[in-house]
Amino acid sequence: MEFIRLFNEEGAILTVEPIPLETKLDDVPEFRTLTVRTVNSLKTDNITTVGELAEKYESELLRLTNFGRKSLTEVKAMLAAVGHQLSKAP
Repeated sequence: MEFIRLFNEEGAILTVEPIPLETKLDDVPEFRTLTVRTVNSLKTDNITTVGELAEKYESELLRLTNFGRKSLTEVKAMLAAVGHQLSKAP
């Protein structure tokens, strides 16, 4: 199982165990920290699970209606907090 390392404010390394990809976004506490605009953009594109979000590329998300750089930053932080990241561009 892959772990993601994060640094806290004191510089210590925090290890995050990834949550299952099939987890519904609505069931992820960190999802509730996203702005309404970001959440609505994801729901409009029928992105409902962590896995569906994690398989997206940055460029795909930025093409969503009302989804800009701020939304992208929010999503990347939320995914990192639950042990995942967006797909790498091909």
